[in-house]
Amino acid sequence: MKIENNPIAKIQKTQAPKPVNKVEKTKTSLKLDTIELHETKPKQDVTELKGKVVETLKEEFSSKRVQELKQQILDGSYSVDHRKVAEAILAYQGENND
Repeated sequence: MKIENNPIAKIQKTQAPKPVNKVEKTKTSLKLDTIELHETKPKQDVTELKGKVVETLKEEFSSKRVQELKQQILDGSYSVDHRKVAEAILAYQGENND
């Protein structure tokens, strides 16, 4: 016996899974900065070399920033954010009063 007006059969027909086209995965390449260290002295330690690189970067950044600040002071465009200064002072006081 077959029932034609069965609502469940209609739902099953409309909600049946439909075939999906295959999607090809694309390769994404990440571009990363790399540093190569070459041994110049047989006994140089990698940590020592790393320290020299970090120190050099700090010096370059610091001198560049100092020059920028000097120029801003000279041309009158340097301004102080008083709120940030006050917040930093209060934060410093809070850290040292613990």
